[in-house]
Amino acid sequence: MEPVTQAVLGAAVGFAVAGRRFGRKAAAWGALGGVLPDVDVAWTGLYGPFGEWAHHRGVTHSLFFGPVVGPLLGWLTWRGYRRWRPRSTLAADDALPSLSALWLFALATHPLLDLFTIYGTQLLAPVFSHRFALPGVAIIDPVYTLLLLVPLIAVLVRPRAHLCRLALGAGLVLSTAYLFYGLQQNGRAEMEARRQLGTPAGELRAYTTMFNPWLRRVVVVEPERTRIGFVSTWDPQPIRWHDRPRDDGAYALLDDAFATPEGAIFRRFASGPVLAELRPGGGADRVLRVLDLRYGFPGPTLEGFWGVDFHYDGATGSFTAVERVRVPRAIRWRDVEALVQASFGWPNGVF
Repeated sequence: MEPVTQAVLGAAVGFAVAGRRFGRKAAAWGALGGVLPDVDVAWTGLYGPFGEWAHHRGVTHSLFFGPVVGPLLGWLTWRGYRRWRPRSTLAADDALPSLSALWLFALATHPLLDLFTIYGTQLLAPVFSHRFALPGVAIIDPVYTLLLLVPLIAVLVRPRAHLCRLALGAGLVLSTAYLFYGLQQNGRAEMEARRQLGTPAGELRAYTTMFNPWLRRVVVVEPERTRIGFVSTWDPQPIRWHDRPRDDGAYALLDDAFATPEGAIFRRFASGPVLAELRPGGGADRVLRVLDLRYGFPGPTLEGFWGVDFHYDGATGSFTAVERVRVPRAIRWRDVEALVQASFGWPNGVF
């Protein structure tokens, strides 16, 4: 998820692990541990335009990262306090286990939270590059954030208050339950889409949308077309389907496109259905555009936020260039208003 929520989760976990002993400092170090795995964005650009898709949420988001790096950071923190703040409680002879546990859990909860988003997280890196993803919450979900932020503020104001510590524990439990509630809502969205369609002729998947757990994007890939729609699990309404006819010529080239190094990265990143179409190039050339179907809103980005253009030479039957594509989009207030309305099943216009 986005950095603010990861910092809030890390601070809450840090205080829960070591707040009784270290007070607010436990929350501060936990917040740093909560955002630290996203340091990988600092070097993904070094791998070119496809580096983010290949390496973000990689080794720093592995299940191995926290247990390996956490104790090391705990030791470095402890040694730093012993040298520069020897009178601090974090410099005590027996503070090392608590500091190591604080760092370990703050680092480990980051990829576990990211797991519940559809972007994909390489939990087994560097051994395996498979991207694990559960459609629980969007990358930005204020409900989840507030479930942790409110009790965290309370416990930071009164760190020794028993009731505030209980509230923080309850916030951690409720926020975790909320992730599984999001998964349940995704299942409901898929069931509702199947109910309205009858028995779909192809693969059907539901995905999260921004800011709430109820509005879901539904994609159905059929032999003759791809269908995209939105459904609210709060108050389901008839889905307005946007149909895109299948471009057989494009899909005939898809396996060869995915055999390129860039295509293999994109295929692993998209982790599911894609939309392919052939566009005119120059002369006998064509451009095969492949879009990631997980993300998108009505309007210019309906078919996806990003994808890849494969430049195809018709004379030689080979790909001459590969480019990453980002579909232009702008957030307007009326679009946010329509999203909120659609989330609760109100008259939803373009949704």
